[in-house]
Amino acid sequence: MTEIPSPWQVTVYALIAHPSNTAVLMLPSDAGYALPSFTQEQESQWLQQQRALDALQTMTGTDLFLLRYVLNGTVEADRRVDALMEFELLSTVETAHETWIQGEWIDATALTQIPLAQPEFRAQIEAFLAEKAHGSIPSVRAPWARTGWYVSMREWVDAQLTALGHAPIQRIEIVRTWALSCVLRVITTASELFYFKATAAIPLFGNEGLVTTELARHFPEMVERPLAVDAPRRWMLMSPFAGDADFSATPISDVVALDRRLNLMRAYADLQVKSSRLANALLTAGLLDRRLQWTSDQIDLIFADEEFLNLNDDELARLRALAPMLKERCHRIADFDVPAALVHGDLHTGNVAFRADGLTLFDWTDACIAHPFVDMLDIFWEKDEAIRHQLLNVYLAAWTVFAPTDSLHELWQQIQPVLALHHLISYHSIAHHIEPTQRQDLAEMVTYFARKILEMDD
Repeated sequence: MTEIPSPWQVTVYALIAHPSNTAVLMLPSDAGYALPSFTQEQESQWLQQQRALDALQTMTGTDLFLLRYVLNGTVEADRRVDALMEFELLSTVETAHETWIQGEWIDATALTQIPLAQPEFRAQIEAFLAEKAHGSIPSVRAPWARTGWYVSMREWVDAQLTALGHAPIQRIEIVRTWALSCVLRVITTASELFYFKATAAIPLFGNEGLVTTELARHFPEMVERPLAVDAPRRWMLMSPFAGDADFSATPISDVVALDRRLNLMRAYADLQVKSSRLANALLTAGLLDRRLQWTSDQIDLIFADEEFLNLNDDELARLRALAPMLKERCHRIADFDVPAALVHGDLHTGNVAFRADGLTLFDWTDACIAHPFVDMLDIFWEKDEAIRHQLLNVYLAAWTVFAPTDSLHELWQQIQPVLALHHLISYHSIAHHIEPTQRQDLAEMVTYFARKILEMDD
């Protein structure tokens, strides 16, 4: 009998700053002063953010908004996560005092004089208060992780809904907020449902609202046009997608039905073939140019960055020795007859709404014009050889308008190190342009793809 794993214990410790004084809200207890906290049992280690937010709001009797992770401690062996997170107080201070009688505002001086129930957080609390005192916010911090952003976002969304003839906002829920984006669920007083998304201004990210609008113009059967876009702030408001979709869905996994994956390969390959004839128009419209020559030009720069590659000396030397081969491979691939096309950049079933009559693709932050095959991470990652062949054959069938099947299979074999290189470059850019406290998992992907290149050379 298969043993059912125990649930994950996820505890959120809340840093809530006084809106006008440099102080943090804490609870006195027998063990010392404690941060407000909430523990929940989950099947996975990934925090259910809205559930945690609701619990903390109920406990404090205040309105809060989740700003950012300050520290995310995961102990795999114990299936435990201790997350230190910053929340913005949206209620008045008077409300907080009235509804949470035991709460006290602790400033930097008082902090040095009191015992803490979680002494392991003392350094983070001190740094938090120092940041508030000096206003020393890192320039790479996401806008939605800064105080005041929520209010301006809500005003904009309400104004767009009013202009579109909809009811005002009743509730806003967090779908997911992290260093790269903030996705919110908006429910109106008439029970209408909308989604809001803000994305990070990272060099290899397109302006998603503008990109999605342009793609919807060319491919309305597979891309839905946003209801409203604020391009300078990288905001967009969307209707719910028809079909089966969840903005918080996880990437491809064993539980995703194969027929869905095959349908995605078939439909997406057809879209890419169509987009290859529009490549220049899409570049003019603002999609990033990440064709093979551009990729080749990045190799020496990326391979010089020892910190973010995070390889041992032997691995680093081997990777750098592969630079000439990778550059030559980029030029050799260009000799095949498959043209550059639209690349989603993060293609998996979690970014697809499956409808009875087709599918809708979303989350276009990584979109660019590049070699189309670099989008095939689903095939690249598939461990089951039979399934991998099915996916590959369905995907390659659309490209036989440019080259015979044998040539396409040879191209797939040739391009796999370049596919890994394309995504290594993407994650390298992301990791460089977000806060150090937010980058661990993303920086690990730089190392992961570097090692995949090394594996393919063995």
